[in-house]
Amino acid sequence: MVRDLGRGAEDIDFVLARMAEVDADLWVLQNFDFDLDGVALSRFAAAAGYAHSFTQAPNGGRQSGVDLDGDGRLGGRDDSQGFGWFSGQGGMAVLSRYPVTLRADETARLWADIPWATLPETMDAEARAVQRLSSKAHWALRVDFPGGPLTVLAAHATPPVFDGPEDRNGLRNADEIRLLGEMLEAIAGPAVIAANLNVDPVRGEGRRAVIAELLAHPRLRDPLPGDVTVDFGAESGGRLRVTYVLPTRDLGLSGAGIFRYGSRPEGFTRHDPVWIDIKLPVGE
Repeated sequence: MVRDLGRGAEDIDFVLARMAEVDADLWVLQNFDFDLDGVALSRFAAAAGYAHSFTQAPNGGRQSGVDLDGDGRLGGRDDSQGFGWFSGQGGMAVLSRYPVTLRADETARLWADIPWATLPETMDAEARAVQRLSSKAHWALRVDFPGGPLTVLAAHATPPVFDGPEDRNGLRNADEIRLLGEMLEAIAGPAVIAANLNVDPVRGEGRRAVIAELLAHPRLRDPLPGDVTVDFGAESGGRLRVTYVLPTRDLGLSGAGIFRYGSRPEGFTRHDPVWIDIKLPVGE
C-alpha cells in the first residue's frame, strides 16, 4: 500500500473515490494490514483527507508459540492467534474527522478465561493456555464529535467455516459476538457497534441465534433488518448479511443504508460498506 499510494493503483484509487462519495465522518475499515510504525495508515488517511486515525496490532498472524492446528510444526498460519501469513495481516483501522482514543481493548483476552465461553472439546490444555478469543481485535473507542462523545465498538469475527466437526471456528465466531455484547453492557452512554461479524441471522452457516440475540439487544436499534451486505456467490454461501452498524437507542437516527459498489476491480472485496447517519447530542 505504501508503494502504491500515489502511483495510480486501481484498487486504492477505487477505494478513495468511493470513500469520497460516501463522505463519512468516521470509517471502521476491515482487513487493513498493520505495520509497526503505522506508515500505511497515516499515508492512507492523508490521501483520504482524514485528520485522525487509530489502529493497533491485531491478532491476525500473531504467532501463539504452540501447535494450534496439530500438524506437528510451529509457526504456520494456523498456529497464529488469528488466521494470517504474517503478523498484522488483516487488521482493523479507523479514520475520523474528529479525535479518536481507546477506551477498552479486549483483543488479548484469553478464550478460556471467559466464564461463559464454549471451547472446542478437542482444544488441549496447551492451546487453552494461550489462545485468545478475538480473531482480529475488539476495541471500544471514544470519538469526540462536536455534538458530544460517542463510543464505537469495533470488531471482526472469524468466519464460522473452514474447520472440521469440532466446529472450532463456529464456536469462536459465536463467542466473539457475545464478547461484543459484554462490551456493550460495560459502557454507558451512546454507542455504535461497527463490525464484520461474518454470520447472517437467518441464512448461511454459523450459530445464527447468537447474532439474532445481539440484534434484539434492548439497547440497540437494527436499522437495516434483512439487508444483504455481501454476495459470496451461489457456491460459497450466496447473498448474506454479515456486516453490521448498530446504534444504541439513545441516538437519533436520520438514515441508514448500504453503499453498493457495483462493478469493482478484479480481486476486490465482495463486501459493500454499511452506513448510518446519527444525531448528536443525544435527544436532538
